[in-house]
Amino acid sequence: MTKLCGIVCAFALIAIIIETNDTNAQVRRGFRRNRAVLRQEKAAQQDTARMPVGRKMIPVRRRVLDAAEILLPEQERDLERKVWKFELETHYHVAILIGREFQKGEAGKFFTVLSKRNRITPEEKANSVLILAFVNQKIGRIEVGDNLASALPIPLRKQIIQQRILRRFNAGQFYAGVNAGLLGVMTAIKPDFQPYQKVEVQGTTVVRPVFVEASGDTTPPAITITQPAQTRGMKLESKDKDLLVKGKVADASGVYEVSVNGIEASLTPGGDFSAQVRLAVGDNTVSVKAIDTKNNIAEQHFVMTREAVQAAVNAQGSVPVDSSTVGEGKYYALVIGIDKYTGDWPALTNATHDAAGMAQELGTDYRFDKVITLVDNDATRANILRQMEWLADNVKKNDNVLIFYSGHGDYKKNLNKGYWVPVDAKTESVVDFISNSDIQTFLGGIPSKHTFLIADACFSGDIFRGMDEKVKKDDAQRYYEEVEHRASRQAMSSGGLEPVMDGGRDGHSVFTYYLLKALKDNSASNFDAGQLYDEIKVPVANNSDQTPIFNAIKNTGDEGGEFVFRRK
Repeated sequence: MTKLCGIVCAFALIAIIIETNDTNAQVRRGFRRNRAVLRQEKAAQQDTARMPVGRKMIPVRRRVLDAAEILLPEQERDLERKVWKFELETHYHVAILIGREFQKGEAGKFFTVLSKRNRITPEEKANSVLILAFVNQKIGRIEVGDNLASALPIPLRKQIIQQRILRRFNAGQFYAGVNAGLLGVMTAIKPDFQPYQKVEVQGTTVVRPVFVEASGDTTPPAITITQPAQTRGMKLESKDKDLLVKGKVADASGVYEVSVNGIEASLTPGGDFSAQVRLAVGDNTVSVKAIDTKNNIAEQHFVMTREAVQAAVNAQGSVPVDSSTVGEGKYYALVIGIDKYTGDWPALTNATHDAAGMAQELGTDYRFDKVITLVDNDATRANILRQMEWLADNVKKNDNVLIFYSGHGDYKKNLNKGYWVPVDAKTESVVDFISNSDIQTFLGGIPSKHTFLIADACFSGDIFRGMDEKVKKDDAQRYYEEVEHRASRQAMSSGGLEPVMDGGRDGHSVFTYYLLKALKDNSASNFDAGQLYDEIKVPVANNSDQTPIFNAIKNTGDEGGEFVFRRK
């Protein structure tokens, strides 16, 4: 009996031990579960900001990192919401990093952390875009995955950075710059992407943000189109390839941007806008869109019909072709800048920077096939003449040539003649100079359709001797067709027969600063030399003691045409 009791007690003890072990295991499992729940709750707390997209509530996972702390909370949320809507519609990933100063490796670290947090696979990284902006240094970069390299090629990325982001950064509009860059990236990948919703208000299409803040302005801008004239019941027709659209836009919160068919229009402080768009043969829907600073958007549409032009048929039943007008020809630029003078000529401070800025702008934003640059020690008399001789030997009759010179100029009163001063000119003797008459000879000998000389030098206005003041053509619809057809030999100088300033703004002379500004700010596909002069003559005269001159060059073959800059 005692033995039996012992056996029973032993079994009971074993059961107690097993039960205790089970309880301890349950407790441990409970602790593990509690820790997992705490981790989930902590993660959830980090993602408490949620936004509606359709009928879903999407958590914000920090696609936008404002390390520079320049955005307001609502601005950062607005960017996040656009990114999430874009990702849901396209399955492409977009991230934005805003910093004070560029630090090597910072961008890679940000994207690595973001990828881990959102479990972005290597395959998904190929569908990703990273937008970088650094406010102190005014630097921007756009990094893309392999699958998006064709949708966002390097020239387009540079254009988005320069025209959309940095241009607004330079004006202190940081949120506007990042937002414009983001929209540029998204519409390049998906042209029909709409970060806004359309609403019909009294028969007019009004476009508003998908996510409207609880308070604030929700009234869209008011658009009035003045050209072409909008006549009720009349069909709008044109025989021209290009259409100039003008109008006025007003908004109490301020106008942020106006575009015509996706092309950003020039915009004055008073709200006047203009943009030039291309027309296909047949009906063309032209859309004018205005955005205010609160992201309220208004649109107006009209249809312009471009008539087909019937070519004349000769007696053999074929259309005669003038080979001289086939194709627009190539664009060449010779850019010269000299700072490092020696001997009797004092060194300059801005000429090489002027030349570098001009070469970069022409090569980046405009259709130039070849840009030749001569700066400082390379800009000898022999090299300058050698490059002009190369242009005379290689340029064809449909081609276009631009020559830019920034350096010393001289005028000999007793000889009644102006000169360029090459880098190897040591004295004030004309034996080492290049005379304006020599330049005229080369300009007349280069067999281009259009040649445009820009000279930022003292006494550069001497090259216009013997010319009457040229009258600028009006904005007729056939304007560009006419000026393209006629040959031109024109020049624009920073002044007349007087010294001009070397110092100016942002490391450029006053003349070249406003010259580059006009080229960068231009949004039209065609921009002629006369329009360029109109943009710079007043600000240069108002901010210096010099007045620019623009005119044809005598005895070089000018027929009243215009050199036309073409945007990429």
